Amino acid sequence: MQGKLDVHAHLPEGLVDKVDSYVVRGYYSSRTEFIADSLRRRLEELGGGQESEERPSPVELGKKKEKGAEHPQNSSRPPSANSNHRGDCQ
Repeated sequence: MQGKLDVHAHLPEGLVDKVDSYVVRGYYSSRTEFIADSLRRRLEELGGGQESEERPSPVELGKKKEKGAEHPQNSSRPPSANSNHRGDCQ
């Protein structure tokens, strides 16, 4: 198991409220789990976080999102609720 670091971030209140709504509905056990899952998914989307010549640019990724690719507003459940993966963060 990898060690964990304590990371603090200042986020807009509305964004935290949306995260909390998924926690309250039971999709995640905590804000930390939601954020860790979101970071893992984003890193996978960017190619595992590895610097690569084949990594899509932010502009290309934005075009994918415009087409409705895995956006929470296009689903009645958050992306993690559609998978069996549960983060180990608390």
